[in-house]
Amino acid sequence: MHRLCILLLLIYTALSLPAQQSWSSDNRKAVARMNQAVKSYEEGDSETAFDLVGKAIKADSSFIEAYILMAEICMDLPGKDSIAIFALEYAVAINPGFYPANLVNLSELYIRHSRYPEALIMLDRLKTIAQAGAQTLARGERLEKSCQFAIRALKNPVPFNPVNLGGGVNTELDEYHPSLTVDEKWLLYTRADVPQVKKDRMDENLYISQFRDYRWQSARNIGRPVNTIFNEGAATLSPDGQMLVYTMCEIAGQYGNGLKGYGSCDLFLAWKTAEGWTTPASLGSAVNTSRWESQPALDADARTLYFVRSVAPGNSDIFFTTRNEKGYWNVAQPLGGTINTPGKEMSVFIHPDGQTLYFSSDGHPGMGGLDVFMCRRQPDGSWGDPVNMGYPLNTSGDESGFVIAGSGSMGFFASEREGGYGGMDIYSFELDPSQRPWPVTYLKGIVYDAESTHPLEAAVELIDLETGSILFSTFSNPETGDFLVSLPADKTYALNVNRDGYLFYSDHFELKGEGTSLKPFLKDIPLQPIKKGESVVLRNIFFDTDQFTLKPESRVELDRLVTLLTANPAIHIEIGGHTDNTGSRKHNETLSENRAKAVADYLIAKGILSARLTFRGYADTVPIADNRTDEGRAQNRRTEFTIIRY
Repeated sequence: MHRLCILLLLIYTALSLPAQQSWSSDNRKAVARMNQAVKSYEEGDSETAFDLVGKAIKADSSFIEAYILMAEICMDLPGKDSIAIFALEYAVAINPGFYPANLVNLSELYIRHSRYPEALIMLDRLKTIAQAGAQTLARGERLEKSCQFAIRALKNPVPFNPVNLGGGVNTELDEYHPSLTVDEKWLLYTRADVPQVKKDRMDENLYISQFRDYRWQSARNIGRPVNTIFNEGAATLSPDGQMLVYTMCEIAGQYGNGLKGYGSCDLFLAWKTAEGWTTPASLGSAVNTSRWESQPALDADARTLYFVRSVAPGNSDIFFTTRNEKGYWNVAQPLGGTINTPGKEMSVFIHPDGQTLYFSSDGHPGMGGLDVFMCRRQPDGSWGDPVNMGYPLNTSGDESGFVIAGSGSMGFFASEREGGYGGMDIYSFELDPSQRPWPVTYLKGIVYDAESTHPLEAAVELIDLETGSILFSTFSNPETGDFLVSLPADKTYALNVNRDGYLFYSDHFELKGEGTSLKPFLKDIPLQPIKKGESVVLRNIFFDTDQFTLKPESRVELDRLVTLLTANPAIHIEIGGHTDNTGSRKHNETLSENRAKAVADYLIAKGILSARLTFRGYADTVPIADNRTDEGRAQNRRTEFTIIRY
């Protein structure tokens, strides 16, 4: 039932007992037709109700309640907005104070059709009506802000040139809710298929397309066990494409595989393997409720999930949950700040930068319907005020299902605009620079055994060197060794890759300052089996120039070494300090030995027996690169350890 009907019920609390009603009309024929219209409408027969209320108005052209009901009925019928506007205009003309909310409802209809100046006239009239309640006035105030915004936005359009993704993705059916991997190679989306059973219902399924040879290739149904006879859609992929969180509907209770559904739509998770997707698992009662949960969005770390939950009729909010170290999801919480409103928040998307959030809402000032907004995370971790993305990206209709590519320059959304393949199609467009997220790139590679070259499953951690916090944690694919991690710019990262029975691998990446290249890092990671004689360069050990005091950001690497030695008590190591050939040999020997000793002292302070450790300064006697270049000298200035007993 539409909100206008609910408002009508507030006036006539006994609509279910029409014979007892006292209408404003004293025309018996009009009242009889009105009572019949109310009964038909409550029974769901809108066509008959429309015909009857029309006869009531014909019998009494001043029957104000009949005009209100006609408007309500027309809101339920396609293509009849113009009649709804006509009906409310008549109701307002007869008596604007009879039901002040008519002015608000008429303004909403004007806004829906971009008639903003006319809506402002109605809202100004509302302020003059003494009997207008606080709730009605508050609605009017929100609409007035939207009209004022829309008029400004129309005068200042943002660049917007959507391009259809083509026949590889779009068909005569509806395609919507796109999701991308951070490398922009794979597009996952929902398609409303023609159902194989129950022809009178929709069958939503997930499809995936690869970008190759400068175009999106023919999409394929991702198949079972994810797609079923039920509705699957509104999905999100982790940046590496290995983790899938998606919506499944109509499964309250039990279904086929024994998966439990809590409400009308729930969130499920599946992992990608060499054989396909794993059997989906519910995110459980910490996330799913008896309400509607949908439209998930994974953060770059794949440990924070944003999604939409219905919280009241006509009201949905954005929630988030985090995944703990054991893989369980914590109890979901509503997103803080000023994002959620008494209206609808939908289609949340978090960019891989982890700092920029996009969502749709009809509760913030906008063009009408659902508009797309963006907001940025503040230095204290909170979310800033939402900013409308402007016209013509936003219109008086509904805009939703909006995502941004990892590069930050391209947006993707679904639209039923003219010139498509039929129904809703997925489009891309170049994003205005002012609306782009912070730059990100990604690290992609393969983990393998350094001796056999066989791919390995290993833990891959990306760490903020300044804070020591783990920003991203994943595992390389057990079949292929592939991994992919997102790298937001303006940070310095430590990379650690480790697996039981192997020496860990470390590296660091600095993405700071103007002119930072956002070309992706492609790096294969060879892991050395633990055995005597093997060495590891500790690339995340840092000293100031010509100093031997460990810098704070060295703790991440040193603690990784502590973990390795603790887990393998038979290992004895030599810590070697190395310099380039700048300066005297004697000075470099002293400097390199003191640096090696500083590492040994740290390990001893962390509980590693001194008997397992030796240290030595090699100065510039064991170079690994050319000392005639700056890059070579930087590589030669290093700390490493060598297994001397195992």
